Amino acid sequence: MQPDDLVLVEDMLDEVRDALEFVRGYGLERFLDDGRTCKAVAYSLQTLGEAANHVSERFRAEHPVVPWRDIIGMRRRLVHAYRAVSFEIVWAVAKEELPELEILLSDLVEE
Repeated sequence: MQPDDLVLVEDMLDEVRDALEFVRGYGLERFLDDGRTCKAVAYSLQTLGEAANHVSERFRAEHPVVPWRDIIGMRRRLVHAYRAVSFEIVWAVAKEELPELEILLSDLVEE
C-alpha cells in the first residue's frame, strides 16, 4: 500500500459521510425540490470518485470488495455528462449504496 492510499480512503469516507448527512431525514420528493442538497450530494459523489481514481491499482486489487469502478464511473458521469445528471440516480446512490460503502471504507481505515 502506498502511504497516500489510506489518506485517499479516509477522504472517500469523509465524502460518503457528508453525503449521508446531507440526505438524512429527506425523502425523494424533498430531495429533488432542494437544489442545493442535490448539488451538494452530487459534489460529494464527484469528489468521492476523484479520490477513488487516485487510489493505487495495487490497493484496489487488494480490496476488490469496494466497487472502485462504479465509484469512479459515477464521478465520470457527473463531470462529463453534467447536463444529463439524473438526481433520482444521485438519490438512489446516496440512499442505497452509500450506507454499505461507509462500512466497507470504515473497515479499510481500521485495518
